[in-house]
Amino acid sequence: MPLNWVKRIRTNPGVFRVASGAADVSGWAYPRTERLPQTHAELATARDALVRQAQKRSASFKLSSSAITKVHGWPAIELRGTQQILGRQIKTHSVHVFRAGEYVFEALAPASSFTVADQKVLAPLIRSLRFRRL
Repeated sequence: MPLNWVKRIRTNPGVFRVASGAADVSGWAYPRTERLPQTHAELATARDALVRQAQKRSASFKLSSSAITKVHGWPAIELRGTQQILGRQIKTHSVHVFRAGEYVFEALAPASSFTVADQKVLAPLIRSLRFRRL
């Protein structure tokens, strides 16, 4: 993480937030009682639901890409898009990991600082994740 980023611990379900200027990377841990998506079809359905949720939260949200993937062997969904926040155009990249709950990691930033948030903070964070044994 770049040295000028400030870390804050959040209250549940938020776990952390690191920020610099208008750029922000956050993490959440959501307990889930329902069966988590595992198959490609279940993950595709979950992806569609996540996109609908994002559009419901922010009518300005526009999906630019999505991927069904794995993070350290666990099923995951990546969403990339744009939205308006406080009148500013913001780029977003969220990674939803399904493992004994749903873990969400997200980078939000204006285009001018998005590459730093996404590639210098979020990407190394995802690579460094270590889950405890179930």
